[in-house]
Amino acid sequence: MAAAQPALYTLAELAVTAESLLAQLDKAESNGNWADVDAIKADLDYVEQEYERQRRIAAGLETACARCGCSESRACPDGCVWATATLCSRCV
Repeated sequence: MAAAQPALYTLAELAVTAESLLAQLDKAESNGNWADVDAIKADLDYVEQEYERQRRIAAGLETACARCGCSESRACPDGCVWATATLCSRCV
């Protein structure tokens, strides 16, 4: 689930994803698929962190690159800095 390149997801998309993951988690736990449980929990952690990041961006508390979606809390995979008010150094 964790994307190599930061992406902007809508809060609604993240909520639907979390709901789906919770259903998968229930099923995996009831079937005793513990390896799946661990993987699903890791995906859920990612979705929860991304949801909070997107809430901060939507509230104007965190800046995101207009092109690639990296932000103050999640830089591009190889690193970046702010080149303009709306673009990171990888996107200018």
